[in-house]
Amino acid sequence: MDQGDFTNWKDHLSTKYKIAKKDQDGNPLRIREIHWMNYGWGENGDGQMVPHPDEVWFRNSFFSDKPWKKVKVTTSPQVDLQPSILYRSPLHLNPNKVKELQKMTRNHITESE
Repeated sequence: MDQGDFTNWKDHLSTKYKIAKKDQDGNPLRIREIHWMNYGWGENGDGQMVPHPDEVWFRNSFFSDKPWKKVKVTTSPQVDLQPSILYRSPLHLNPNKVKELQKMTRNHITESE
């Protein structure tokens, strides 16, 4: 692995997604009352399959004839495709941690590897 393999996904995704607190009608979102959730694609009221990439649809009932309630989960559709590199310089480990790691790997990794 290289240093560039470690990227900052937490900050990257926090700029795109948000925690929804209310549904599209302004009612509080109560996760424990949700019975069905639908991500990405779903049937609208006419029975047509439609995409909804920025919303999560949910029902507070097991009945399929009840309409979907909707929650917007994205902040903006335009976000960089790649997260930033997490570490710009090498990390310095505590010497005791280095010794512990060497001891753990002694029987599994030879020096020629």
